[in-house]
Amino acid sequence: MRIAILTNAPTPYRAPVFARIAATAGVEARVFFDSASGASAVDARPDYPHEFLRPAFHLRHRNYQDDAGWAERVSMGFALDYLPRLAAFRPNVIVSGEFGWRSLNAAVFARAAGIPLLVWWEGTRFTERKLGAIRHCARRGLSSASAGLLGFGKGSVEYLHDAVGARKPVHFVPQAVHNLQIAEATDRWRARRDSVREQLGARGVTLLCLSRQLPHKGIPQYTSALRRLAEAVPEGAFTALFAGEGPEAETIARASEDFPRAIRNLGKVSPSEIPRLFAASDLLVFPTLRDCWGMVVNEALAAGVPVLGSRYAGAARELLGADAVGCLIDPLVPASLDEALEAAVLDERWANPSPTRLRAALKGYSCEDAAEAILRAARSAVADCGMRARS
Repeated sequence: MRIAILTNAPTPYRAPVFARIAATAGVEARVFFDSASGASAVDARPDYPHEFLRPAFHLRHRNYQDDAGWAERVSMGFALDYLPRLAAFRPNVIVSGEFGWRSLNAAVFARAAGIPLLVWWEGTRFTERKLGAIRHCARRGLSSASAGLLGFGKGSVEYLHDAVGARKPVHFVPQAVHNLQIAEATDRWRARRDSVREQLGARGVTLLCLSRQLPHKGIPQYTSALRRLAEAVPEGAFTALFAGEGPEAETIARASEDFPRAIRNLGKVSPSEIPRLFAASDLLVFPTLRDCWGMVVNEALAAGVPVLGSRYAGAARELLGADAVGCLIDPLVPASLDEALEAAVLDERWANPSPTRLRAALKGYSCEDAAEAILRAARSAVADCGMRARS
């Protein structure tokens, strides 16, 4: 089976999934990237078969079109050579990311070649709640033109069933990171936890916020809550570490000036530094106001760190079902956020959590599970297409 995968950029968390698909016996896979320059985190040297399509032009648009206050201007590339590239590869099935330009091209090629198309999607009913009529109709049209849909996360599966009204099969694909790699790297640093904490100036319960520092990531709400927390608990009871960059760094800097021993911004950190931060931390705080998923939740659990995760993130709603794993927070309700943070700092149930128990929450959410789910859907689509051709 030859499978073509169309997506925007070689992000590191997808690399193990694509590599696993490409290494599967009887499968010849090729990943086509069409807009690598628009990605915030890019793996520049994929070690699986791939091609880069050069965008013919770019359009800037608001990434969060439903909430102007959270809008982030991003550049979207439009390539024009999908059809000849796909023709040269001659796939038996195409997997295309998102209901946009690339999937429209994939649908045209799939129809002409008589092969199945699977469209993957990550949005949820919450993230798409204010979608315009034109885009909604376009999604229904591409859904009808496909042989099936891939919902990355249970929230996406629900959206595809309920909002898009998919009449084709909808396959669940788990959102995943390289669990074992993160676990092993964090455990190596955890053996030196005391010295790492000393280097970071961490005292008491250490709260880590690992995120781009943008308004829609809940940074203003979380920083305000930390100010209230610092005034409510004894000095030295907690340290809040921020890692990332963005315009809200100024908000964090002002809070750090007022509470220098409790709030620290480490700025941008390299991916190799993340396990070190997890090893020094007691909880991850993910206060986003809108995220289709939030891979950092997977990363924290793989590292053996419990999570206070926003109810507006797909990962938190799906993975934080057990009390020992973490809990949901609502960053838009100050009293609720204050209560959760104070409990996190003062409640001993978060002390010395079992990494093994936390990692168990990721059962079924490995890169191997994600690759196998995509392959099952692709094989099923190819088989169904073959049966229709013979009938």
